[in-house]
Amino acid sequence: MKSIKAKILKSFLAVSLISLVLTGILAEVIMFTLRGISTRSNGQIGFESAESSETALTNQAVDDASALASAKAQVIGGEIMRVANDMRLIAAYVNRLYTGREFFNPVPYNHPKDSPSGVPVMQWVLSPGMDFEDVRDEVYLHGNMEAVYDAVMKNNGEITSIYLTTATGINSGYDAYAEYKPEEFEGRYSAWYTDARDAGTLVFSDTYQDSFGRGLTLSLSIPCYGENNRFVGVLGLDILLEDLNEMVTQTVVGGSGYAFLLRNGEKIISAPGLNEENEWDMELYLGDHYAGILSAMQSRQEGTATSAVLRDGEETDMYIIWTTVDAVGWNLIFALPSDDILAPAYEARETIERLTNETIRDMDRQILYANLLLIGLFTVVIAVMIWTTARISGKITQPITELEKNIEIIAGGNLDTVIDIKTGDEIERLGDSVNSMTLELKEYIANIQTITAEKERIGAELDVATKIQASMLPCIFPAFPHRAEFDIYASMQPAKEVGGDFYDFFLIDDQSLAVVMADVSGKGVPAALFMVIAKTLIKNNAQYGKSPKEVFETVNNLLCEGNEAGMFVTAFMGILDIPSGTLTYVNAGHNPPLIRRDGKPYEWLEVKPGFILAGMEDMFYKQQEITLRPGDELLLYTDGVTEAVNNEDELFSDPRLLETVNNYLGLPLKEVTVSIKREIDKFADGAEQADDITMLILRLTGGRA
Repeated sequence: MKSIKAKILKSFLAVSLISLVLTGILAEVIMFTLRGISTRSNGQIGFESAESSETALTNQAVDDASALASAKAQVIGGEIMRVANDMRLIAAYVNRLYTGREFFNPVPYNHPKDSPSGVPVMQWVLSPGMDFEDVRDEVYLHGNMEAVYDAVMKNNGEITSIYLTTATGINSGYDAYAEYKPEEFEGRYSAWYTDARDAGTLVFSDTYQDSFGRGLTLSLSIPCYGENNRFVGVLGLDILLEDLNEMVTQTVVGGSGYAFLLRNGEKIISAPGLNEENEWDMELYLGDHYAGILSAMQSRQEGTATSAVLRDGEETDMYIIWTTVDAVGWNLIFALPSDDILAPAYEARETIERLTNETIRDMDRQILYANLLLIGLFTVVIAVMIWTTARISGKITQPITELEKNIEIIAGGNLDTVIDIKTGDEIERLGDSVNSMTLELKEYIANIQTITAEKERIGAELDVATKIQASMLPCIFPAFPHRAEFDIYASMQPAKEVGGDFYDFFLIDDQSLAVVMADVSGKGVPAALFMVIAKTLIKNNAQYGKSPKEVFETVNNLLCEGNEAGMFVTAFMGILDIPSGTLTYVNAGHNPPLIRRDGKPYEWLEVKPGFILAGMEDMFYKQQEITLRPGDELLLYTDGVTEAVNNEDELFSDPRLLETVNNYLGLPLKEVTVSIKREIDKFADGAEQADDITMLILRLTGGRA
């Protein structure tokens, strides 16, 4: 078997000699042939290259401007939608004020004449003919909005005013312009008010002169509703056109191009030099073809056109590039002078033509030099070839042999072997790669061992956490074997090793039984820790003899303290007076229970809405009562039951839960919960459980203690 060195030496010599002879012959033929072809073709190539370069540069400039327009439109749309989303949040808060007045204290604030100027402050103004004493309560109800207004204005520097005009004629707002406001103001006939009221959704106004003399303004307005979806007024927000104009006009397009914003294809609302006199002058910004361009904008979201625009008294050919601000359906338009786009193309064309002529001259010189060098090199190469071939083949094969030996050692299991080859080429890099691979293999083996140990430790800790959580929930049934008046059963299957759902039941005294069902936001260990705190606080306060309403009001304030993680709890609590069967209950944002009475099927228990626990301090909760008779049942559950999903992302749903539980009437309580869980698993069809599933059933048996 021949060695690699012998094979390389023989092959290299044969190929080199043949190549050298053929190259010499072909080089002479090709050089003289190319000389004639190049002289004829370079001129044409240079001309075509210049033409292609001009077209390519023009297209690239237009594409770059289009991309910039699209990016800017997304930024503008994002800014507007951010303000619009803030408005929707404020409108939701207004709804909360009017649907839950009993939860809010009156907050006095001033008329503009009693308010400082230059400082953002809450102010009220009434419509003409109104008496403040008649609407004092509603005016001061609006005072609860001041913190919300302040946060929104600080988060959106371009907003100048936020205001609410009610159907009753109250105008309340938040801005720094008290000195501009009149003694009385009627806002119910303004376009921003009537348009939003009639549309029933968020609307954008035409630009208009602000009532307080601050300049051309763009308003956003949205209707607000109270109880039973009753219209209560319109929330408005002002952005000075100067701010929006700066957002658009600060964009520099090309050397002397400009950008402007068009509303609904019919009105320029932001442009360089925009004022009340020229805001309708389309030709000033779009040129003599503005009608066709506007028509094209209505049929295409983005595009390019050309038009002659009058600038400084002279007509200038312009590229008009437009795109759509999707959030509001406006058009962002860039106007670029043709000279700005074509200038680089003209310069590139001149450069290509000059270089083409120089190339032809250089080619003639290089052909002469090449002939002279070829004759000299041919002689030298033949003499040196044999000597260099032997040297090169030895240098190539020696490190390969050394590499082969080291790899055999590593393959035998000695991962501490280091390959030290210094050839400065692919063989050295191959040796370094083998060293890196060996080191990574050692680290990989060590990491596997470390990861395995860490997983075992975490698994053991989570197992302990699971057992601790399970032990905190009542899990021995029958729970009260000495009490024949009632029966109770509960279960909880966490989505992870530990969960945020919890249930509880306990005797406050011999005649009072408390039942609790709750769901902590989030999952895993954080939710489990918050669950422990909430469960402990509820039970401790209930055992002091407090009513369910008092328990939730106390626990809500305790949970709000230091709640930096922003967690919250939905909960339902009931206290059963065992001798009379009276159940006093309260709900804090939790799913309404199911109740079965008089041997009839289950139906939903009427529950008044209540705010979540740990969401906001000093909340008030409504307490209700019903009377249960022997045979009546109460089913409590968490949203992990009704919001279980299958592989098609369908919910188990409230109607399916009601149908399911009514299929298992009269069974022992444990069998009812097991049957419901079995139906959920069947519905999920293998889909991963996304939330904790918790249920509790209470049945009055009618026995005697």
